[in-house]
Order: sequence, then C-alpha cells, then structure tokens
Amino acid sequence: MAMEQPPFTDSVPRASLTARRVVMISIGTSLFMLIAMLGERMLFLRQHEEESGRIADAEQVAEEILLLDERLSMSAHMAASNGERAWRQRYEANIPLMQAALSKAHTLARADVEQSFHGTTCRANEQLLTLEQRAFERINAADLAGAQGILNSRDYLTHKQELAQGTEHFLSGLKHEVEQARNQTQQDSWLRFTAMLNIALLVFVFLWRHLNRRLAAADKLLLATQSEVARLALHDTLTGLPNRRRLQMQLNSQLTAARRTPNTRFAVMVLDLDKFKPINDRYGHPAGDKVLREVAQRLQACVRSDEMVARLGGDEFVVLIRRQDEAAEAPRQVAERIINALGEAFHLPQASPRIGTSIGIACYPDDGSDGDTLLRRADIALYRAKAGGRGQWRFFDADMDREVIRRATIEHDLAQAISENLIQPFFQPVVELASDHIISLELLARWQHPGLGELSPGEFIPIAENSGHIAALTLSLLCQALTLAQTWPTRPDIAFKLSSQLLRDPHFIEHLASVQRETSFPPSRLEAELNEQAVIDEPALSRQRLGELKDLGLKTALCNFGSGYSVLFQLPELPLDRIKIDRSFVRIMASHPENESVVLAILALTNNLGLQATAEGIETAADRQTLMRLGCHAGQGFLYAGPQPAASIPGMLSNEPWLMRA
Repeated sequence: MAMEQPPFTDSVPRASLTARRVVMISIGTSLFMLIAMLGERMLFLRQHEEESGRIADAEQVAEEILLLDERLSMSAHMAASNGERAWRQRYEANIPLMQAALSKAHTLARADVEQSFHGTTCRANEQLLTLEQRAFERINAADLAGAQGILNSRDYLTHKQELAQGTEHFLSGLKHEVEQARNQTQQDSWLRFTAMLNIALLVFVFLWRHLNRRLAAADKLLLATQSEVARLALHDTLTGLPNRRRLQMQLNSQLTAARRTPNTRFAVMVLDLDKFKPINDRYGHPAGDKVLREVAQRLQACVRSDEMVARLGGDEFVVLIRRQDEAAEAPRQVAERIINALGEAFHLPQASPRIGTSIGIACYPDDGSDGDTLLRRADIALYRAKAGGRGQWRFFDADMDREVIRRATIEHDLAQAISENLIQPFFQPVVELASDHIISLELLARWQHPGLGELSPGEFIPIAENSGHIAALTLSLLCQALTLAQTWPTRPDIAFKLSSQLLRDPHFIEHLASVQRETSFPPSRLEAELNEQAVIDEPALSRQRLGELKDLGLKTALCNFGSGYSVLFQLPELPLDRIKIDRSFVRIMASHPENESVVLAILALTNNLGLQATAEGIETAADRQTLMRLGCHAGQGFLYAGPQPAASIPGMLSNEPWLMRA
C-alpha cells in the first residue's frame, strides 16, 4: 500500500518561492558579508599559522636539547666505563650542537620565558659540563672508578633532572605565551565577526518582516527535520558514511540483483584500524574523531563512486566492491590502495601519528550467498590478516572456518586442561658460560591435547591471555614446577614468564605468594621475567608490579631486551636483577661480527647498573666463545638444550657440566 501523502506537502512550492525571494533580495548583502568574513578568516589563519610554527620550532629544539644531553651523558658514561678516547671525541663533537640548540631556544622565547630558561636549563647544562669535564680529567688520569663516581653522583643526577625540567618548563611556558596570543587574536576576530553578523542580522530581519514568516518557517523546518531524520537513520553521525543499517540495505540490494544476473561477482571487505587506540589514549577522543573522519575520506577516495564505504562502529569499516564489469578493479588492488592510503601520516595539532589497517575479504558467490555469511567470513579473514602481522589483507578460505573451530575448541578445553594439570611444565637450562654449570631453568609449557595433538605454546598461550585464563595457567605450571624442583639433586633457580596481562591483575601477586608458600620453595630462587614490550606499553604499572615481586623476595628480569627502544630511558628506574639479551642480537652478531659492539654496549650498560646479563639464542660454540670474550655471564639456547620434559631434568642436573660432558 502506498504511503498517504501528508497534508503539509502542498506548502512546499510556496516555501520554495519564499526562499527564492529572500535570496534575490539579500544577494548584495550576502556578497559583502562573505568578502568581509573571508578577509577576517584569512587574517586569523595567518596569525594562527605563525604561532603554530613557533610551537613546532620550540618542540623540535626541546627534543634536540634532551637528545644532545643524553648523547653527552652516554659518551661520558661509556668513556668512564672503558676509557676509550673515541667516546671523548664523540662527547666534544656534541658540545657545539648543544650550544647551538640552547641559542636557538633563546631566540624563540620572550623575556620571562627566556630568563627562566637561562636560569634553569642553561645553568644545569653548565653544571653538567663542569662535572663531565672533571670526570674526563679522572679518565685521563686512568681513574675510571673516580670518573664513574662523579657521573653517578647525586649532584650529577640532580642537574640532569634540572635540565629536563627546565626544558619542559621552557616548552610549556612558550606554549602558554602562544596560547595567550591566540586567545587574544581569536577574541579580536570574534568581536569583528560579531559586529558584521549583527549588521547582517539587522538587514535580514528587515527583509523577513516583509515575507510570509509563518509559512516559510514551518515549511523549511518540517522539510529540514524530515531530511535530517532520514539521514541520521542511515548514516554515521561522526564520519557521514553509511551506517550498518544502510550497509545491510545496500548488501541485500546487490544480492538481489546478483541472483537475477548470471556470473555477477562482488566482494565484501571488512577492515579495522591498527594502532588507533593509542591515539585516543594519548591525544584524546577529539583527535581520534578527527582521524576517523580523515580515514573515511581516504577510504572513499580509494573506491569508485558506485561502490560503498560504511562504518560499522568504533574503528571498523566495510567496503563493498563491485566486479561485474571489466572496468572494476580486483579487490586485492583496492585492498593494497587502502593499506597504502591509511599508512600515510595523519596530521594532528599535537603530532603526526601513523596508524594502518588490516583487511579481510569475502567474495560473492564463492564465500557465501547471503549478507550475514559474507560479513562473518570477511571478519574471519580479517582475524587471519591481523594474526599474520599488521598492514595485511587476506581472502577468506575454508581453512579459516576450520581455524575458528580449532580456536574455539582450544578455548573451550583450556580451563579443564589447567584444572587437571594436562598442560605440562617443560624446562630450558640457563648455564654459566665459563663453567657450563646450570644456574637456572626457564619454565615453559606444553599441551598434548587429546583431540588436536601436541599444541604449540604460541597457539594456546595467546588464547589463554585473551580468554582470561593466563593467571590460572601460570599458577598451575608454577605449582607443578616448584613441587618437582624439591626432588631434584641440585637447587637451580626457576625462571618464569610474566605475561603482560598479569600486570593488570591486582590479585596475581597475592596468588603467586600463596603458591610459593604452599610449595615451600625459597623465593630467592624464583625469577620473574617481564617482556620488554610490556614495560614500553605499561611503564608505571610494570615498575609497580616488579617492585611488589622484589618485596616478596623474588628476582626479576627483563627479557627480549633490545627489541624496543623506549625502555632505555626507564631502565634505571626498574627494580631488576637481570637483563636477558634478545636472541636477534646473538644471531646478527654471528653473521656480522662488526655488530659485536652493540652487544658490548649492552653488557657495559648492565654492568654499570649492577645487573647480570643472560644471552638468549646461543646456537653454536662460536656464539658461546664470542659472548664469553665480550664479558657475558650466562646464556641459553640449543647449544646446551632445548625445552626438556620434567623427567629429564634430574639426569641433566646430575651430569653437569652439561657442555663439557657432551
């Protein structure tokens, strides 16, 4: 049944006539106002751009000052560690750069900020240079310990903190100064705009009194409301893209047309953004909204006008790609174009972050004949793309359905396997390189699933983390391992991995202490290993949890050291006993001996911080000899043994030293 025509539609022609009369009469006034407002806007934007340039320059010079300070400090520390003259030369080369950066900072700031900057940052830099020169005098006198004492003194650390705080104060002061100027400019602009707007309003009010106000207002409001309601019902309010409801309508329409036309094909692409959450967390939701709007624009630029881009919600989007004619591009080409487009930097007022996207693709009719199936299978392909690494696309295939079933089976059986101790502890020895004696055993996990066979930890550990079972799994393995360790002929330490998920569990430390007490295992022989990436992602929480572990008497270690960079600035603040050098350094060192200096620098850093170092991934006797020559204390790898079942450990401990007997 056709919808009854509402009675108000007869007034639409009259409303249109009213609008035309208003436009014709007010053209002159509008043109004048438009020119005036454009001029005002251009003046405001030019002043705003100049102030933004000052802030960008200030941020750059502040970053340069902090970086040069770290270079000077590191050069002095390295010279004090090994006495090499090359570090003195690097130190002296950076002093003119620091002076230039400080001079540039003076030119950017006005009187108050410049005076504060000179009294804090410049003074702290002078004090640091004086102490570093004293340290180099001790180095020249072959008194490396004295030089290290100066560089590790409280005065030295205080001046470094003063320099960092002074630089931060300089930057914030300059931003405040610029913000005041912007506010004044904006206020002046608003006053001028308000004056012009008042004039325009007086003109239009005069005109409006001579028109049929009731009819025009009623008709325009009604039509605008109808249009907006219809638009909001089918479009996303943030990006303006079609929403889920509009997508479903379009998908059903394409499916109906495809069933009528033989050999019709089209693709459904589901994508979500990589590394988008940190933008919201770091810069705020307004910045995240700006990125989402620009993402929508870039996606629309990647497809044809007869193809649809929709937003499902959050950072998830869908693209419908037509392929029924020869002019249509293959989905793989569109996917590559989207990945490249979204990989470009997004320019925000605070920074220019880069994100990315992963894409799953399902094709009609190969992967499904209805909309729900196509969307579900494209989403499964998206999961596979994300599992293979960020910035990738994948077509759906039948194996992916089987993988989803396999993953669901593992997740379903995981709790029972943990409660029945079906996931067994395995151990890999960590040896003292000089004597080949086993000093600790790293706790690992193996699961012989009754239906799926032996499962790799790389398969079931992420599932345990995502399903909330990682705490129970870790405690179960520890309980088994610590009980077994009481029966061994010798008493090596037990090291276990601390998942980043456990950092956010407020009760895990308490449960860990309970397991340690129940097994009567000495806490001094228990070592918790935290991945470097967890420290980078959660620095404050990592420090807190490591401190709580130290309070229980446990040793703590940072594993996979060197795979990131941000942790270097936090390393002195972390309560650690050991650093485990990432296996990639050992592998690169073996193939490129010139990279030994990187490992040597890490060992010097750990030595200066009073930490022990363990090298991961020792595969050959040559690796062992090189690490011993560089001063590494301990290591692990397949040169000694891979992961071993618990039954093999007593015999292994009885037959030490392991490598010498081999």
